[in-house]
Amino acid sequence: MEAGRRLLFLAAGAPARRAAEGEPVYETAHPRRLGHFELGRLLGRGGAGRVYEARNLHAGRTVALKVLDFRPLESAAEAFERLRREARTASSIVHENLVRVFDLGVAEGLSFIEMELVRGTSLAEQVRAEGPLPPLQAVRLCAETLAALARVHQGGIVHRDIKPGNILVDQEGRARLTDFGLSRLLEETTTLAGTDRVVGSPHFMAPEQWRGEAVSARTDLYATGLVLYFALTARLPYEGESLVSLMYRHLHDPLLRAGEPYPLPDYLCQVIRRATEKHPAARFESAEEFRCALLALEE
Repeated sequence: MEAGRRLLFLAAGAPARRAAEGEPVYETAHPRRLGHFELGRLLGRGGAGRVYEARNLHAGRTVALKVLDFRPLESAAEAFERLRREARTASSIVHENLVRVFDLGVAEGLSFIEMELVRGTSLAEQVRAEGPLPPLQAVRLCAETLAALARVHQGGIVHRDIKPGNILVDQEGRARLTDFGLSRLLEETTTLAGTDRVVGSPHFMAPEQWRGEAVSARTDLYATGLVLYFALTARLPYEGESLVSLMYRHLHDPLLRAGEPYPLPDYLCQVIRRATEKHPAARFESAEEFRCALLALEE
């Protein structure tokens, strides 16, 4: 099936790890129900779980249900409840370039995120299928992503996990931002079923995330600058043989060194450089300022 016609959802989840003896194992059997959700087709797999087309029997709506390979920690019940409140805050944010989050919870021992069902393909898949996007298309999609981010930031939420897999391109060609970083936040309140592994998006993490410092709206702007570079070049912004080497490059290596030639318009290089400055204070002040810089290029 063509990439553009695939049904994809918010950073589609990964195959479940084998659970301990006595716990449910969903790798070999397709579950038909999870709490008050009737599960349909398995739509995608990714780094945190799996995404199903599902029917919310209480609300009477068809949704994308991301079932995560995380099990809630009893010791983190209060933190989990704060996270659930953040998810409900996110559900109140409506924007044409956002995929809406309806709820976050636990059913039958598994964490889930209930989201709006969107037909389209991820930016990651589009670039893999087509190669580098024309500059104006890449700029437009990132400007639409920033419009969504501006609305999210106004609501007091930092996304935390901007990456090409979390930007959908719907059937009208619009960018739709997904996930709100909730999958990553669940790590703080849950434990992974099975062996240990790294969860996250290291290729698009800001220096302050690598250092374990507080995140801000400018953390999302850094990642969006990297996404723009990826859309324009079809190359990951930083690569390394290990997480340590990848971390070093994010912390110390400029993405586009000033004075060196690149096969991108100079104005675009200037915008990307500013968005991906190592120190948050040197980046754009807001998603709206970043978006306006891109719109100036479109004009």
